[in-house]
Amino acid sequence: GIIFLPRSITFALLEVVISRLSSRGGPAALRTFCIRIGAGASLVMLAAWLSRADYFVFNKVLGASPEIAADARTAFLGCALVPVLNAAMSYLRGRLTEAHMTVARLTAIGAGMVSLIVMLIVGVILRWQGVVVAAAALTISQAVELLALKVCWGARSRSKLAGNTASS
Repeated sequence: GIIFLPRSITFALLEVVISRLSSRGGPAALRTFCIRIGAGASLVMLAAWLSRADYFVFNKVLGASPEIAADARTAFLGCALVPVLNAAMSYLRGRLTEAHMTVARLTAIGAGMVSLIVMLIVGVILRWQGVVVAAAALTISQAVELLALKVCWGARSRSKLAGNTASS
């Protein structure tokens, strides 16, 4: 649960991107804004881990045993990149939606889901600790989804560029 608090900050960025693309600064300003929000949330997670504030929350606030709280710290650190990954995905999802490329978003979700399943299977086969499997599977699936979105956006940009060159 607590891992998803910094991550949830980035969920509303998609609507911001879609609604503000034509505003002053446009796509470049929105890209910077999204990355800064995501990076800030990821840095908060890292600071909480470094200061052991995460352990305090898990152990004292949520009442987890010391062993469970220590394991939760591992998952917390393993998911520290998720907010910045989600922020970048929100930016690209917004751009793709604005370009009416919603199939690209579905493709990226599929790629993320496949990588999540693969990572869960790999973690079980390799007998990784459960929290390590979960954190790795979540973080890697988000990175794969981001990569798929980037590939789709890049293909669109190259296609648009080729179309402009051909019509010149």
